[in-house]
Amino acid sequence: MRIVKCARLVEFWTHHPKSHAALQRWFELTRGAAWNSFVEVKTAFPASDQVRVSSGGTCVVFDIAGNHYRMIASIHYNRQIVHVLRILTHAEYDTGKWRKEL
Repeated sequence: MRIVKCARLVEFWTHHPKSHAALQRWFELTRGAAWNSFVEVKTAFPASDQVRVSSGGTCVVFDIAGNHYRMIASIHYNRQIVHVLRILTHAEYDTGKWRKEL
């Protein structure tokens, strides 16, 4: 998979150093993947979920670092592209504000 907005990973782990190892692992596993469906994502990341957002689209939410952080991504299986949309602390995620923004 090609990952778009990798800079968001670096920016987040710079401010939240405890997320670094988990985000790096996510990056490496995702970059080496060739997912064709959410079922394949779920096999690689069992704690991931598909979520519908206000725009009507579907995003994938990944639990990061033992559920301390959440990453929201849009996956285009036909083009093999993952867009990193948001990385949030668990508290930021729980507000639900991100769901209205996407």
